[in-house]
Amino acid sequence: MHYSQISKSEEQDIYELRYRAYIDNGSIDANLSETVVDNYDGAENCKSFIEYIDDQPAGSIRACVYQPSKPHLRIPAMDNYEKEIRHKFGSNTILIEANKFTIGPQYQKCMRALKYKLLRRVFDEALKVNAEFLLGAPRPTQARFYKHLFFEPISGVKQSKINKFKTMLLACPLANARKEIRENPKYHNLRAIGFV
Repeated sequence: MHYSQISKSEEQDIYELRYRAYIDNGSIDANLSETVVDNYDGAENCKSFIEYIDDQPAGSIRACVYQPSKPHLRIPAMDNYEKEIRHKFGSNTILIEANKFTIGPQYQKCMRALKYKLLRRVFDEALKVNAEFLLGAPRPTQARFYKHLFFEPISGVKQSKINKFKTMLLACPLANARKEIRENPKYHNLRAIGFV
């Protein structure tokens, strides 16, 4: 059963947006379909989101949930960081991973606001499933952005198994992050766009 509630046209927009972004930064080789799709797309524990600017696909993200009660439904980070995930969280922790985080090449000027908007969607999903930690595996050069949202490294740098770049695994303790965002005045901008 397909977990995502996006329309077929939105789904196609996401796959094509990923392709344009990954080709633009040299992350993948060209392919005839001009899309980027993997086995997690359409999995019942994964859900994709897309944001549009002036009716054009601008950014997308995918949220994948690991539930201890459904250990057969893996999340993408487990493909490269299973040992680190098991060591840090064991096998009885509900996790949510933000992945396939993509901003279209022409929308780099508004990237920070767009990234916050997309990540908020994953935070909302985390509340629904009662996840304790939010994971991400960005390039090391992107880690600084994540640290603004309370992510900390839980691995060293590794070569991605599917893309032409290296990544590192980061984790955000969601209860602590929400408390900081609610109570610390310096995070008023995050509260304003719906982080809770």
